[in-house]
Amino acid sequence: MDSKVWLGADLIFDIDADHIPGCEGSSINVCLGKCLDYDELGTCKECGGDYVEITHITIECLERAKEHLINLIDVLVSDFGFPKSKVKVYFSGHRGFHVHVECEGKWLKLDSSERREIVDYIKGEGADVSILNLSIRKKGRGRKKAIVEVPPRVIDGGWRRRIAKEILNLGIIEGELIDFIKGVKLLTRKPEYPPLDYSELIRGLGIAIDEKVTIDTKRLIRLPNSINGKAGFKVVSIDIDKLSDFILDHTLSPFHNYLMKVYIPFSFPQIRVIDVDIKGVKGEKLVLPGSVAMYLALKGLAYILDIS
Repeated sequence: MDSKVWLGADLIFDIDADHIPGCEGSSINVCLGKCLDYDELGTCKECGGDYVEITHITIECLERAKEHLINLIDVLVSDFGFPKSKVKVYFSGHRGFHVHVECEGKWLKLDSSERREIVDYIKGEGADVSILNLSIRKKGRGRKKAIVEVPPRVIDGGWRRRIAKEILNLGIIEGELIDFIKGVKLLTRKPEYPPLDYSELIRGLGIAIDEKVTIDTKRLIRLPNSINGKAGFKVVSIDIDKLSDFILDHTLSPFHNYLMKVYIPFSFPQIRVIDVDIKGVKGEKLVLPGSVAMYLALKGLAYILDIS
């Protein structure tokens, strides 16, 4: 053991849906005591506060996580220069996605502080408008010299590229300025466009990666094709060119070909598991697709009685 040395570590990124703005704390409160019914907000008046919190990721939040995933791949390829062949993407089997960058040379030897710098760049931590270098000096002499603010272009790279893409997506500019931002034409006159809050744009473009996963050079990550014990779905590879096509469906569960009879031990508010809407009624017995039944069982919301 004494002769073993650390050889390096690939870059690993983790995007969890419950870390996405608007999806924080994705969960349901399940009443362990008496509960006749839940209201539209998922609360039970009869419960008396005897709740347990169960993590449950909605399809909508998983889609938001996918948007962050697509943006992350764009940054890794366009800003860091990693070839797509070295970037592997996986559904984590539960809350989101894992990205493995197969590294070589100096990238493999990055320590935690250097990986922290990568995290800060991707998330936009500490980023300032000054990094966009928006002001340019026009040609001229004396008073004819002037400072003009122009928007960044997609061909500029880095945060300027990311901001330029977002300006185009917002659809708030028109005319020759569009071609300028796209990098296909130069400006022929002073640009006129609505005022932009670049600080807000930077905050909005930060990608919600779990920094602890990336900076830890010894962290274990779920193996592809293993089963996530928190939801019952497989960790599967996703084609990097077809990320937008990924959807959570029954085939991601190795139990999808089965029907399972379950017992509901506690009442719980209505949730959607894949494409099945379920509202738990204490003491009820249901027959459900195996993928849904296993999900409920692993969440502690059902007991499996029979499999067919």
